[in-house]
Amino acid sequence: MKFLPIFFMFLLMLGMHYYVIFRLWQMIPAVTVRVVMLVVTVSAVVSIVLSITAGEAFPSPVTGVMYRMGTAWFFIFLYLLIIFLLLDIVRITHLLPMEKVLHGNWISLSVVCGFIAVVMSYGFFTYQHKEQVELDLPVDNIAFPLKILAISDLHLGYNIGKDEF
Repeated sequence: MKFLPIFFMFLLMLGMHYYVIFRLWQMIPAVTVRVVMLVVTVSAVVSIVLSITAGEAFPSPVTGVMYRMGTAWFFIFLYLLIIFLLLDIVRITHLLPMEKVLHGNWISLSVVCGFIAVVMSYGFFTYQHKEQVELDLPVDNIAFPLKILAISDLHLGYNIGKDEF
């Protein structure tokens, strides 16, 4: 019985990936670029699944690369999903003529890819330049100084190693 929710989540993720890849396929004008996109996306999806399920079977650097590639794809996938859902809502409601935008259009593809590249670059820059935040919390009725240290969400593993910790 515990298998059923996992199976349905897997089907949902598979369906969302199909939708995003199908929309990318439609937007890309050249067949060779479509094939490259398909190979890269399938490789990224397979790499995250392999790194999570069978990561111990591979050398640690290989698993780390697979994990980073897969997680990068996951965030790109989420942005593409949001963009394509919004574009489809606009297309379905006939707010703008969208057929030429969504089918075989290098300009639309460049705008979508450029937007995602900017967002991902900003996220990577922010990730690389973490900041330590010091908070002063006033506490009444304590006769001695009290210091509290809180650490959360370290994500130690393939991305954050011993040196960065």
